[in-house]
Amino acid sequence: RNVVASLREQNVSVEVLVRHGKSPAREIAEAIHDVQPDLVVMASHGHSGFKDLIFGTTINSLRHRVKVPILIVRHGQ
Repeated sequence: RNVVASLREQNVSVEVLVRHGKSPAREIAEAIHDVQPDLVVMASHGHSGFKDLIFGTTINSLRHRVKVPILIVRHGQ
């Protein structure tokens, strides 16, 4: 089932935005600046390194660029 449709059925305001670029963290930070959301939800799958294991490389970089709360959802949970 589509997550966006499910949230909208619950009267949660959802905006989907697709952007492309060389730096995912930069593109996401710019999108956050443009949209000004209350919350950003991102998936993390955990790779190598302690911070990468917890946040992921994009999330780790992004969390230093924005002031909006980021909800991190681990893959498979």
